[in-house]
Amino acid sequence: MNRMKRTGALLLALLTLTSALAGCQGGEESSGNGAGGVTEGAPEETVPGDEETEPAETEAPRFTDAMTFTDFGGEDFTVYTTNTIAGILNSLTINVAEEETGEAVNDALFRRDQFMAEKFNTAFKMDNRDGTGDAVGFLTKSIAAGDDEYRMILQDQATVAKGLSLAGYAYPLNLVDGIRLNEAYWMPEVNAAGKIGNSTYFTGSAISPRYYGSAYITMFNRDMAADLGLESLYGLVERGAWTFDRMAELSRTAAADTNGDGEIRGDGSDRVGIMSDCFEMPILGADMHFIENREGALRCCLEDERLVSFMQKVAAFFKEPGIFSSGHPNIDMDKCIENGNTLFFVVCSFALDDYRSLEYDYGILPSPKYDEAQAGYVEFSQPWVCMTPVIPVTVTGDTLTMSGTLTDAMAAYGYDYIRDAAFEKVICYKGVRDEESARIIDLIFENITFELCSTMGFNQLYSVCQKYLCGLSNEEITTSYANIKQAVEKAIANAVDTYAANEEKFG
Repeated sequence: MNRMKRTGALLLALLTLTSALAGCQGGEESSGNGAGGVTEGAPEETVPGDEETEPAETEAPRFTDAMTFTDFGGEDFTVYTTNTIAGILNSLTINVAEEETGEAVNDALFRRDQFMAEKFNTAFKMDNRDGTGDAVGFLTKSIAAGDDEYRMILQDQATVAKGLSLAGYAYPLNLVDGIRLNEAYWMPEVNAAGKIGNSTYFTGSAISPRYYGSAYITMFNRDMAADLGLESLYGLVERGAWTFDRMAELSRTAAADTNGDGEIRGDGSDRVGIMSDCFEMPILGADMHFIENREGALRCCLEDERLVSFMQKVAAFFKEPGIFSSGHPNIDMDKCIENGNTLFFVVCSFALDDYRSLEYDYGILPSPKYDEAQAGYVEFSQPWVCMTPVIPVTVTGDTLTMSGTLTDAMAAYGYDYIRDAAFEKVICYKGVRDEESARIIDLIFENITFELCSTMGFNQLYSVCQKYLCGLSNEEITTSYANIKQAVEKAIANAVDTYAANEEKFG
């Protein structure tokens, strides 16, 4: 987990800064993984006759400045990837740029491809496979047949990376020559949460702009909050008092049967407290996990009293009137958001690129903490959005070294340039409407983690947790888990054993 243990004093300083936004509006490069960046600020005014003037600001060195380039003699390097998520296409979903358009992320990707082709003398190609059906099925068949067309696959963690790695069709990235996972541009503190044993298959990095679209964020309707006379929600964050209990209280305050039919509906006809598209948000925000990962050793936590008690509280909350998860029947989350009918809405950050057209003011908050004693805020990266490189086992010999070298270079270039385009120019500048939200976005991306229950599924564990926490199951979680405990533990052990065998085979 990436520096999630924030002190209250540091958060206070972060949220009360009146200078340029850290990471979002200039200043020195943030030390946070995935946020920050360098932008040009206005020059300081000087008074004629002053003997001393401030030195001009210089841009921090970039990883690509120190890069060593290998001439690969025009060798093909084709990457399998996609540009849409469930049919959605925007600046934070794309991975392929065919020409410069003036849009920051697209142009950063286009220039990246030119950089890779020219600096390494490769026939570099990003192959957009949108609309071609089942990626895992296609790639499994291709790899099993020995096809080495794709030298790297850039796809999601929870479907493609999981499927190919468990099938033994992907190298552990930590064993591929040329990939330097300990370098800062790979965000090693983030990736530690997805490591199983000694194996790294699941990474978050700026190799794809989708990393910046993968964080779940808690948005709120500022106009509704003002109409209801609510306290400053940014102030709650600043004081470390933005907790699940406080969010629940405010949600109950907002929920109302405004159409007078005797029921609070989630179809856009009533005012609702919260619309959430993420059942993991309360748990990870509370600094808990379904699967504990201690340096690659995994343990299911569904018998821990503290987690079970909190899950019971969350599940009960999402059964209350006017409180909705995306799994509830007969709701229209998009309509509620578009009409301004919900106080809080929990969505993935790639949606920010589309919410600029909302006709009311909105703000952004981190996931709420368990209680005020919790040291910092924690955020969840959605593994169906977050993309990770996969090196197929059909790539061997010198070609494997080339794949590792170029994949590493793409990650370094992404940190230097795609991060700036996606994080600063799309999220911070276009996606938010006030400085407080921009600072919180910076905070969110400094505290990202993964949840292996979501990435791996582990038999029925994911679905059982989802149904329970969304208020869709009446069976007590302790009973549900007891019924699947043996299968879950077996699935965990199988994954650990499979990855250990891969390490031995490919090492």
